[in-house]
Amino acid sequence: MRTREHVLDSLEKLYREELNRTADVGTSSLEFDFQRDQLYVEMLLDIRDLLKMDKQPAGKGDSLLDKAQKIRQVTRLGK
Repeated sequence: MRTREHVLDSLEKLYREELNRTADVGTSSLEFDFQRDQLYVEMLLDIRDLLKMDKQPAGKGDSLLDKAQKIRQVTRLGK
C-alpha cells in the first residue's frame, strides 16, 4: 500500500509538471484544481486509514461498525 506521503508527493509532482508546461497560460484554475484534488485525496486517505485493520489481537481493535461510524463522522465534517 502506498504511504500518504507518496500519494501526495505524486499528486504534487503531476501538478507541478503541468504548471511548468503551461507557464504562460493563466494558472489560477490549475492551482484551484490542485488544492481541490489534494483535499479529496487526503479525505480518501483518512478513510483508508480508518478502515485499515490494526495488528491488535481480536477484541482490542475497532469493529467494522465502529469504523463505519468514524467514516460517517468524517463525512459530516465536510458539509
